[in-house]
Amino acid sequence: MSVAGRVGRVLETHQLDLPKNGGNCGNGGSRILDPPYDYGHPRMMRNLIAILMLATSAFAADPVIALRNANIETMAAAGRIEKATVVIRNGKIEAVGKDVAIPDDAKVIDAAGGTIMPGIIDPFFEVNVAAATADAAPRTIVIGGRTVTVPGGVGGRPNTFTRVADNFYPYDAGYKPLPRVGFTRLNLVASGNGQSAMIRVNPADPDHMMDRADGIAFASITNQSDSLDQIRTKLEQAKRGSNSATMAKVMAGQAGGQMWLDVHDGKAPLIVSAANSAAIAHLVRAVEPYKNVKLTIMASGVAFADAIESLKGKNVRCVVHPNLEMLPNTRDRFAPARMLHEAGIAFGFSLTSRPQATADIDNSLVQQEFPLFPVAMLVKSGLPRQVALAALSKQPATILGIEATHGSIEAGKMADLLLYTGDPLDPASRLRLTIVDGRTTHAND
Repeated sequence: MSVAGRVGRVLETHQLDLPKNGGNCGNGGSRILDPPYDYGHPRMMRNLIAILMLATSAFAADPVIALRNANIETMAAAGRIEKATVVIRNGKIEAVGKDVAIPDDAKVIDAAGGTIMPGIIDPFFEVNVAAATADAAPRTIVIGGRTVTVPGGVGGRPNTFTRVADNFYPYDAGYKPLPRVGFTRLNLVASGNGQSAMIRVNPADPDHMMDRADGIAFASITNQSDSLDQIRTKLEQAKRGSNSATMAKVMAGQAGGQMWLDVHDGKAPLIVSAANSAAIAHLVRAVEPYKNVKLTIMASGVAFADAIESLKGKNVRCVVHPNLEMLPNTRDRFAPARMLHEAGIAFGFSLTSRPQATADIDNSLVQQEFPLFPVAMLVKSGLPRQVALAALSKQPATILGIEATHGSIEAGKMADLLLYTGDPLDPASRLRLTIVDGRTTHAND
């Protein structure tokens, strides 16, 4: 239907009063785009705006989608459900299960025995902002033999507060290949300290990529006192603010002040990139007095290995790259993710992260056509499969404080889904569909 037809239908339905030139036009008012209507009349302008909004809501609604005959890794209490159906409506999961009825108005997609899992959430995706340095070169990824570049990390002064949303550029070509990897949400961070931004990975619709402009607190530290002081000082100020309305008002007026008040009270998470094991140990000690702080540490596997004892039993989560690393001064390889799991420490994966200690190492996201190859190798080396899959979605959602709406496949949650032709961790399987908020961002049929 044409735009004129859509607007006409809305006009007939809502009987809006449109002013005419010369009074009665004699056509009953059914063709609103034809003269003699007075388009310069203020009431006409208001009504036209209302008409266009109504037409958009009435005719641009997302179709209902039913994915049937799938093996579903829910990452929820239901576990893995075989030969099941997921129904998506208005960007959310309406129903999931073996005996789910498919609505009459649904577009049905036969998963053909493939696997559906939650979309990949990257909790630590570095991007360029103003004052980036040469050390902040964009990173290279290889997909299907084609080399592309994703937005790189940044340099800059560590004490400079950066609100990433103020520097977000959704038209960066580096975002375009990410739906083919399976990314559905990214938590964008920079170096130094600041406030992250969360985006939908929907580069075909750049104007609607921003999801949460006011993200979580982030910081980068070393084991130097001045580096750690940025966190100590903010938490101490927030502590005083929680006991003083005047101090709280002062902090709320500072850049990031309200965010740090929320961090102190446990209302918002804090994610910190630590340069080495000493930085991890000092950070844990510095934050320990603040019992409500939800701390997540991003570091290299070697740094976590050296600091593992300081993490055990603490209220800390970790972000780690899903690779095998070499123990220092040895030829022995180890799996940092498995080490954290066996120590009882919750963790999430970042497929794109560049820990400070390994900034000089090739950080290609994909070295071959199989993006989840590193994760599959971890499972082969002993990491439980469900733990590995949760580290791609459920755990990052918890780290970012969005577990109520993302990270698992449950009724009422956002429809961020991946459909694979087989097991996601099988090299023979391919990513068939990437769905973000109920809309397809990648299709490989």
